[in-house]
Amino acid sequence: MNPEFVLHVGDLVVGDLYRMMAESRYPGLRDIPYAEQFQAFKDAVTPITDGNIPIYTVRGNHEVSCGDGVNGTPDPALAAAYYQARGQYMPQNDPNQKGLTYSFSHKQVTVVVVDQYANYVPPDPLPVPWYNPTNATWGTNFWGFHTIDQAWVSDQLHRATTPFKIVMAHEPIFIASGVADDEGGVRYSWSSELYFGPSYFDGDASRQQFVDMMGNSGVQLYAVGHVHNLTVGSFTDSAGHKMYQLTTGNGGALPMNSLPDPPAPEAALHDVQYELNRLGFTLVTVDPDANTMLLEYYVMGPGSSSWSVESFKTLITGSAP
Repeated sequence: MNPEFVLHVGDLVVGDLYRMMAESRYPGLRDIPYAEQFQAFKDAVTPITDGNIPIYTVRGNHEVSCGDGVNGTPDPALAAAYYQARGQYMPQNDPNQKGLTYSFSHKQVTVVVVDQYANYVPPDPLPVPWYNPTNATWGTNFWGFHTIDQAWVSDQLHRATTPFKIVMAHEPIFIASGVADDEGGVRYSWSSELYFGPSYFDGDASRQQFVDMMGNSGVQLYAVGHVHNLTVGSFTDSAGHKMYQLTTGNGGALPMNSLPDPPAPEAALHDVQYELNRLGFTLVTVDPDANTMLLEYYVMGPGSSSWSVESFKTLITGSAP
């Protein structure tokens, strides 16, 4: 395909989950050092980098903490390992979050990459146990993160003059399909509250503010990962600007194929298309003459060694010149 650049929506490695599982559920499991994990990622993307194709990454929760965000300050060694492996090679134009939150433009497209984990605020009170809190009172955002450099992001988007604007982060704004039970039968109850905080702490208002900022800034696409499947649907801001949320397919993790099929997306997310059993990636093609951006979805099923293309596509029109 020889793309001009690649976007990776986070969870490049497993992170501290190896240590957590070795300490709790799987004694004897080797705690793989962070540098070794990131080297495995580098090896995996060699066909891209050897082709001199830029690959832009953002941190997922696995590059930050899979549990310590609830139980205490995350391991700074994991953040340092990410910066050593990836962050130092990303644009450094956000002075407050160098190599984490950044922006770049390429021909007709501006991409603003948003790190959702740079600012840690300890949850108060702590949800206990972290994986299945019963009647938990969410004093702050789950994990203690999800605060972003919104003023800088807004400024970058308003400065951009390209007809297409993409915001990339790790976690979705809207719930499109949910998350499966884990192998122990524990239900991990996700909701929009986990991304922007509960409604009684203005979580709904915070989410709407972020959506309105993107719509007012001319964003057409919000590209994320975190949930291990492919979903794409549209939403609007308070002024009626239409945007799309794309969960890109999470090509490395096992699919969450025990989810309800069809899924039950939030009411704010419209015309949802989805693939819950096969993983893959999204190919984005910009046609400058037609002022369009076409999203096509390539997937590979379990046990398969060949790619197929989903029957649905997404065509997005750019802003007026």
